[in-house]
Amino acid sequence: MREENMDTIKSYEYLSCIDKCGSISQAATELYVSQPALSQFIIRLEDELGAEILIRKATPLKFTEFGQVLLNKLRKIYLIQKSLKKDIEDINYLEKGRIVIGTLNYYSVSILAPLLPKFLKKYPGIEIKIVDGSLPELEEMAEHGKTDLSLLMLPLKSKELNYEYLIGEDVLIAINKDHPLAKKLYKNWQDPSTFPEVDLNDLSKENFIILTKGKRLRDAFDEASSLIKTPVSIIAESNDINNSLILASSGIGIALCTSVYAKKYKSGLELAFLSPKQKLSINPIVCAYNSSYELSKSSRLLLNMLKDFCQDISDF
Repeated sequence: MREENMDTIKSYEYLSCIDKCGSISQAATELYVSQPALSQFIIRLEDELGAEILIRKATPLKFTEFGQVLLNKLRKIYLIQKSLKKDIEDINYLEKGRIVIGTLNYYSVSILAPLLPKFLKKYPGIEIKIVDGSLPELEEMAEHGKTDLSLLMLPLKSKELNYEYLIGEDVLIAINKDHPLAKKLYKNWQDPSTFPEVDLNDLSKENFIILTKGKRLRDAFDEASSLIKTPVSIIAESNDINNSLILASSGIGIALCTSVYAKKYKSGLELAFLSPKQKLSINPIVCAYNSSYELSKSSRLLLNMLKDFCQDISDF
């Protein structure tokens, strides 16, 4: 083997992306590099280390035994370097630092958007980077140390993660505020901190705006439709909760929404929110992080602010 001079961080990022994508072309797209450049990087790395890393004939692409060992070792080095950066940041007494947060777009809007300006005003030397992804992608990024904190939903699959509870949510019905049912239920409602209750069967003649398969509110809709005694009508399907709420605000149908989103949009759209008497299942939100190293002071401060913010929301 030649004298070792490889870039461990770059090697880990490239190899872990190939491992996730299962092909060099898809990994190149995700890494924003050309496929030939990524292929040449792997060839040079194999030449430098004197062993093959990938089984190129396999579909999806697989690692050789040596390649898998290398990936695991690089991951450990990557986590050690993150831990070292954390120690340096702590020594600098939060004068500067960087936190990478993994999140769904939904949590970016409902939790991070109102919270982060307050955090950055208090700690202006801290840089925040937000990484979007699906729940499986976010959990994998947290497991591999690519995010410092990730907003996820229980249950977690990885045993490499610690997590702290943020907030439990209720599933609500979003309906145009001028809808006769909304007017009727809100007419004598005295508690502004809660929502009027509605029997799901009273919604059997409504048109539903639903989310695509794989979304947790789609699972809640499937549960709701099983509880309604007659077949339900679906008028639209979206992959974004914001779009479904805008459509519900227009009056063409009703949509499912979480209590966190409902409190955010209470004065933002022409919507009223109703609480189903038949409670629908939805998993709580947690903040997860890799268990291999301690959180930096800045990450811990942000996590504590997240917990306080979510507590305030739930008490609202």
